[in-house]
Amino acid sequence: MSATKKNWSTKNIRLASVLFLFITIAFFFSFATSSHAITITGTETITTNSSASYSTADCNGTVSWNITGTGASINSNGVLTTGPASCGGITITASCSDGTIEKKEIRITNSGQWIKITECGTDSATYCHAGEVIGKYWYHTYYCYTSPSACQTATSCPIYTYVGCNCTPSTCWVKYSAIYEWQCPAVCTSGQTIPCYSGAGGTQGVGICKAGTQTCTNGQWGACQGEVTPVAEICGDGKDNNCDGQTDEGCCGYTIPNVPSLIPQCDTRWPNIKYDNTQKTICKKGCAMSSLTMLMNSMGCYTDLLTVNGCSECFVGAGSVDWEKILGAFCPSVSYIDSKTFSKDAPQPFKQFIDSVQLKQDMENGYRYILWVKSPTGSQCGHFVFLKGISEDCNKLEVIDPANTYTAITKICGYRKFK
Repeated sequence: MSATKKNWSTKNIRLASVLFLFITIAFFFSFATSSHAITITGTETITTNSSASYSTADCNGTVSWNITGTGASINSNGVLTTGPASCGGITITASCSDGTIEKKEIRITNSGQWIKITECGTDSATYCHAGEVIGKYWYHTYYCYTSPSACQTATSCPIYTYVGCNCTPSTCWVKYSAIYEWQCPAVCTSGQTIPCYSGAGGTQGVGICKAGTQTCTNGQWGACQGEVTPVAEICGDGKDNNCDGQTDEGCCGYTIPNVPSLIPQCDTRWPNIKYDNTQKTICKKGCAMSSLTMLMNSMGCYTDLLTVNGCSECFVGAGSVDWEKILGAFCPSVSYIDSKTFSKDAPQPFKQFIDSVQLKQDMENGYRYILWVKSPTGSQCGHFVFLKGISEDCNKLEVIDPANTYTAITKICGYRKFK
């Protein structure tokens, strides 16, 4: 190898070594500056409903603030905008954009008491040392501690029982005989329970609303468990959700437009006229024909009962109305949609078969119903009435009765549906 090449190779090695050293130093410098600790500056004690300011000058970036405990809040500048509302303590957290986080425990001084949580031994081997206490900060807990590098006097920290100081060239700590925790004053006996309810007055025990139970833990009442308070009414579930004594109110409450006038089957205009070609009178047997005539009138097909009664091809069997033929003859714009029979004997609650909210929506969409119900003069199914609406609480069907007996019903035997 020539001298020139050898010198060039040596120079490359030296240059690479310098470059590697520079990169190594830069890496450790970057790591050191990005992993530094930050500190929060500000008071460690505060009173209820008061404010305070906190800051940190050690963040290599931006700081975001957070707070937990007793209803307090803190803004983006580290200022308590809402002071603590009750006893115990709060935790303030400063989070730096470089990833470092620091917490500071704040004791609420005008509401609370020191509770002994650790009883130390009486000899040097069982004393509670400062190193055992440092960093043990919890919500509603405040520990006073001393630095292991400097001994303190008994009066510098009022929440422990001071025993003495033991210093050697390498270590130094304060010895404790007891450690205390800052707690809210006891207001109950642990294990005790009481009923609780946070809903509006007059709603407890009404509808779905009921009281819950609070249990005492460590001298403080816990949250109310198991209570049910008012919520907005849930349409169609059959429950009093807002606990006002009504069920599904505001969910129904509908009356059809163009409510027809009553066409009584026992009118003085046809006291003895026979129904179709039967030997029975319209007064005795004309409820279905009357209900259908009212339905046609409500839908713009105006006619009268005697005209319908004169349509011989509009009836089948022993005088039973043919719904489709009557509509075809007098109201062809209306169709016979469906027929349901729920009972041929005693009528049943309509809510077993019909959803109240859906029924309202059907009527809003132009559907009309004739209901088969209990006979006014008996206990069995055998009478037809025209449905004109549904009550506000969804519990009653409002009708026009050809017999002029019913105005609202809760039980039916079936229905006929039209549109």
